[in-house]
Amino acid sequence: MFEVKKDSGKSAYQQLADWLIDEIKAGRLQIGQRIPSTDQLSEDLGVGRKVVQQALEVLGQRGYLERKPGRGSVVTGIHLADCIGLVFPEDAMWESTQSFMRLTIHEVYSILQDQGFKPIIYLMKAGNNQEVKERIQQDIQGGRLLAVMMLFKTLNIDTHIPVLHKSPGIGQDGREGMVFRALQYLSARDCRRITIFSQGTKIRDSYQKEIDLFRKDTSLSCEINLQFGSNSKSQSQISEVPQKLFTEGGFKPDGILVTDDNLTRNFIIGLLNEGIQYPRDVKLVSHANKNSPILSPVPLTLFEFNPRVHAENYVKSLHAMMNGKEAVIDPVIPKLIIGKSCGE
Repeated sequence: MFEVKKDSGKSAYQQLADWLIDEIKAGRLQIGQRIPSTDQLSEDLGVGRKVVQQALEVLGQRGYLERKPGRGSVVTGIHLADCIGLVFPEDAMWESTQSFMRLTIHEVYSILQDQGFKPIIYLMKAGNNQEVKERIQQDIQGGRLLAVMMLFKTLNIDTHIPVLHKSPGIGQDGREGMVFRALQYLSARDCRRITIFSQGTKIRDSYQKEIDLFRKDTSLSCEINLQFGSNSKSQSQISEVPQKLFTEGGFKPDGILVTDDNLTRNFIIGLLNEGIQYPRDVKLVSHANKNSPILSPVPLTLFEFNPRVHAENYVKSLHAMMNGKEAVIDPVIPKLIIGKSCGE
């Protein structure tokens, strides 16, 4: 008989879901058999209705149960696959890559494990797309995979199982994005020459849209300089950027947004090496990941992202697809945390 164990490290509904799965695998609940009602299970097992409902939802997501009109929940025969394929670029795990990517992937893996799935990792790197694709299709044909999730990389796979390609939404439109809001924030503090320093060029179009929206909405005359760096460059190369910005022929900004926290750490070193102080000489705003502090002489004004929330969006959207629904990823808006780096 089922019993909730307080020291198991799992919630009551997760424990119940595991117990029901064991019952199915042991043949005590057989394919085609109707599961007792929520009220009946609640009474028989001595747990709340909500615990039962959540446990049954987990079984449905993992393919162990199917809801049939007029019959309730029925044990299905497709529960042999309990693995989720995670496809992401190899460099997402490198220390030089944006920490947001690494943290989000880690959270997705952790959430899926907590839900009882077995994540299988498929690393993509230069020249191995076809090899990865063949491995995934072999695992699908072998009945090993229940679904596939693409994280920061897209690979076209012709299959009957759900495949999530979308990235987590940042905001409903550009006006809720970090660049647009940072431009508003800096311009409201009399910045008229603003540099945006970003990781890589893949997001150039996205950032440019937010810049264009800002110019459309504001009556202020602001010069905006979009620069790109890479965490794969040495620390000294990144820390040299402030020197180039503030030299005689440089842009000489009065406001700066750095869109990656790793870049910010090295950028600050460059500012300190040049004797440039913020907010005295320039106002500084940075991207940040929750629980990933940035060492700074003064508290930074930050747009904080929570990788856990983005990961939950991914997983929730995948569950929707697994239940035959449209994958809709809720927008996640970065939280503005006001420090002292803009003269607040």
